[in-house]
Amino acid sequence: MDDQLFLDVCARQYKALFDQFRGLLKVCPEPLWDRAEQEAPFWQQAYHTLFWCDLYLSESPQAFAPHPMGRGQAQDLDKRQDFTLSRGELVGYLQTVEAKLDARLKRFESGGLAGENPFGWTGPTAAHNLVYNLRHAQHHCGWMASILRRNGAQPPEWICTG
Repeated sequence: MDDQLFLDVCARQYKALFDQFRGLLKVCPEPLWDRAEQEAPFWQQAYHTLFWCDLYLSESPQAFAPHPMGRGQAQDLDKRQDFTLSRGELVGYLQTVEAKLDARLKRFESGGLAGENPFGWTGPTAAHNLVYNLRHAQHHCGWMASILRRNGAQPPEWICTG
């Protein structure tokens, strides 16, 4: 597969992921937004997903600057927070991550996909990192959809491609 085809596949799959994510945020009933029982609340699941997408789209772990709205350890699903992020805040963060993806993919148009991955635990190359990031985010979208289903809410239809 050539680099341009790979970048097109990534762009389309990330678009589908982000559209799916946006739909999940939209349909979550208000009572579920901050309800935590056996797991982190829906909003925190969403923040966790965006935080890690944002991190993995950075040039390196050292270059990552967490989004200003991220306080405490909200990305850690094992730590209950004493605040709640709003739907609007998370949609705004999603837009930031979408723009970061566009810029990252554009930089790869001139090469570098086979280059060393500064997030080595996600695979040896930058291309591996892009796919790992997608898989991680889709895992959490599935989990968020399961929260909705288990609580009687209907998640949005699956989006196949962007």
